[in-house]
Amino acid sequence: EQEEQYEIEERRTLTSLENFVPHHDGWSELCLDYLTNLISALCGEPMALYKEKLNVKPPGGSGFAPHLDSPSLRIALGDDGPQEFVTVMVAIDDMTVRNGCLRVVKG
Repeated sequence: EQEEQYEIEERRTLTSLENFVPHHDGWSELCLDYLTNLISALCGEPMALYKEKLNVKPPGGSGFAPHLDSPSLRIALGDDGPQEFVTVMVAIDDMTVRNGCLRVVKG
């Protein structure tokens, strides 16, 4: 009787990328110049990029559970850090309900 052998294929998939803006001219211009100036003008006070993150959702991948960004930022920065935040999303692909678009809810 011959024993069956199974080979397990390990696959790693990139799902997010952080700290890339300073290393790419196009993203740097968009985020550090255009968006920072636009958000500062809208808010009436100087704003700065705190964190950038590119989320990659592969076909068939799961999404993210509903969450608020600001509580995690307040915890990371502590009481001495800024208490007001603006989240900006830049879509690099079409976003539809079918492919898992971001949903924003009031509150």
